[in-house]
This record gives sequence, structure tokens and C-alpha cells, in this order.
Amino acid sequence: RYQNQGDIFNMHKSMIDLALSSLSHKKIDAVLWHQGESDGDWQVHGQNDTNPDYYKHALQQVIQQYRYSPYTNEKTPFIVGETTGADYNGSNVGWEARNKQLRELNIDSDLYTKCVHTADLPYSTEEGYNDLIHFSSESHRKMGQRYLMKYKEILAETE
Repeated sequence: RYQNQGDIFNMHKSMIDLALSSLSHKKIDAVLWHQGESDGDWQVHGQNDTNPDYYKHALQQVIQQYRYSPYTNEKTPFIVGETTGADYNGSNVGWEARNKQLRELNIDSDLYTKCVHTADLPYSTEEGYNDLIHFSSESHRKMGQRYLMKYKEILAETE
């Protein structure tokens, strides 16, 4: 059931390899992962699957893939951000369920994984993005600050 994961990681790894190829510094200090809303309501083998075990396994696999790449290590911070948490067109499509799982990273045994609370930030009302899914420009700036604070928190806790 878990065997078809990794396509997005492979695409990201290619982009990271290309970006790092022109730099002398070939190390990534942290992985910032903003969770997409598409993981709220999975489509697996043509079936809707909001199975929390599937998502938990997939997230752990992604974390391990990034941490065991040539430019990271097992202590590379992996910081995630929540989805908007909003109901889409009046129906809960599982986003808040994923956010709850992401928040568990703040209390698990891995000191180098954390979740940034972002579900409270306003979604965009800009033309073409007024859909409860996409964050506003102001929200993106606040997210960046929250990611930085979480990174500093990890450094303080692990020194």
C-alpha cells in the first residue's frame, strides 16, 4: 500500500541538486515543508482514503528521505506548516485532520521535527485565489516569521 510514494520527493531532489550544483556550500540547514491541501482527501487506487496511518507513514517517509540525502543528516530540522484548515465549500475535506497529525510533530520523540501553526492565518481574497485554500500574501509573510521562530526553537532545544 505504501510503495507508490516518492514521486514528489524525487522531483524536489532533482531541483535541489541543480540549485546546489552551482554553490560551494552543499549543505541544507533545514527543510521547510508546507503541507498542501490535496493531502486532506487522498485518492489512492481510485478510492478516497483519509486513513491517518497512511498519512503518518507517508510523512515519516518524506522526512527520512530528506534527512538521508547527501546534503542533510539525521538532525536536519524538518519544519512543516499546516493547511488553512478551512472547510471547502462548506464541507470538511480532511484538512484539519491532517493539521492535527502535523501538530503531533511538536510532541513526538524527534527533537528536530516541528509544526508551525498557520491554520489561523487568513486565506486569500485576491482575484482567482478566493477559494479558502490559498493563503494571502500577508499570511505568507507571517508564515515565514513563524518558520524562523520554530527553527530557532529547535536550535535552542538541541544545543
